[in-house]
Amino acid sequence: MVDSSVPKDFRVPATTPLEALPQPAESVSFLVGRVYYNYVVVLTALLAESGLDAYLAPGMGPVLFVLFDEDGLQLKEVIKRAGIAASTLSGMVRRMTAAGLVRRVDDEADGRGARLFLTDLGRSLEPRCRALSTRLEAVLCEGLAPQ
Repeated sequence: MVDSSVPKDFRVPATTPLEALPQPAESVSFLVGRVYYNYVVVLTALLAESGLDAYLAPGMGPVLFVLFDEDGLQLKEVIKRAGIAASTLSGMVRRMTAAGLVRRVDDEADGRGARLFLTDLGRSLEPRCRALSTRLEAVLCEGLAPQ
């Protein structure tokens, strides 16, 4: 049975010799996983080096940077701008609230919605977060050509 959700260009005919298939360690999915793993390792090290690990964990950045740019957004707008799932934001807001970085406030204009605000602590971390982001970009791009 052929999985119709896989584009035709990506389907491997059943008659393809095993040695012609990409080896798992060379596959795109494996390499993307390694890149992500290494990204988290580098980010964790830079958070520790900067002392921000006392407040932040990997994964909080997209939400923080959205709020640094515009505080008090509705949760659905944070989801859209950060490019994360609602379930991801839900857990992230719990952790960020417990860390004292954000506060969730019911939206008076929309009784079903809520807004997310940075606390004074969250806002105070902005310059250090922006500096860490610049440093992370430099580390990740080191040795890469623009093309």
